[in-house]
Parts: sequence; C-alpha cells; structure tokens
Amino acid sequence: MGFQVRCEICGRPIQGSPHRILVDTATLLVCSRCARYGVPVSQRPKPKLTVPTAPLPRKADRDKLPEIVPDYDSKIRKAREEMGLTQEVLAKYVGEKVSVIKRIEMGKLKPTIELAKKLEKVLKVTLLSDVASDVGVSVKERKVEVLLGDVVVIKDKGRKEEA
Repeated sequence: MGFQVRCEICGRPIQGSPHRILVDTATLLVCSRCARYGVPVSQRPKPKLTVPTAPLPRKADRDKLPEIVPDYDSKIRKAREEMGLTQEVLAKYVGEKVSVIKRIEMGKLKPTIELAKKLEKVLKVTLLSDVASDVGVSVKERKVEVLLGDVVVIKDKGRKEEA
C-alpha cells in the first residue's frame, strides 16, 4: 500500500487529485468537499504593486525622527476640551475613527507620527519632540531591550505568587 494524501482541512483521504486552495493566507491541499472553503490558487487575484509615495529616510535622517511626547494623551484631551470639540468632531477633522481618538486619549494607543502632526495642527499643541535635541542622548542609547520575561507572566500551579 502506498502513501495516501489526506485533506488538510477535514483529514479524510483524498480520492482523485487534490485541490490546491488559498484560505486566508495559507495554501492548502484539500479534498473536493473542502475545496469550497477557499479560492483555487490558479484563480486567486494577483497582488497589486504599490510604489511608496515617499523615499525611505537615510540613516542620518532616521536618527532625527521626531518622537511622541510622553503625556500626549492628557495634552490631546485637554486641548480638545478647551476648544469645545467632541471626540467625534476631532476624529472627522483628522480623518480617523472615533474609537482611535478615544483610545489615544485614554493612553492605550500611541498616535503615529502622521496622526500626531494632524492633531498638532488642529489642536495647536506640541506632541512631537525632536529625539536629537533630548539632552544630548543619542537614539542608540535610548533603545530598550525587551525580554520574554518582561512580557509574559508565568504561573506555576505548585507555587503561590509572592505579593
């Protein structure tokens, strides 16, 4: 008895020739019953090529990229309230969703440089600081190393956590 190919969705042996389909971003070999769950690879649309609108910054320019100030959330909220704007109106002015503005004001989402520039223009506040001008500290010295232990909390069933 030879090697038998199995469907990568249902696991049944494939009778006849397998179908190669695209499900989300994965290419799978499937049986004829499961072929309906994806797009045949031969029929998938070709990706559109996009050309970047702006050239990538040179290494010297990357060291001078602006950085979002630490208290961006309170500055945005305070300026918006002083101008008498709602979060919905501010979102329309900068071309963003209301949920994004809410998350930024709560400090749960850091705005992109482009969005920070739009917010600065509308609210007339300073949200970007020049990294090179920060007390003579270079960008290389400001890098923070994040380790797995900084992100993950390991719970051991046998031990109690120390407070």
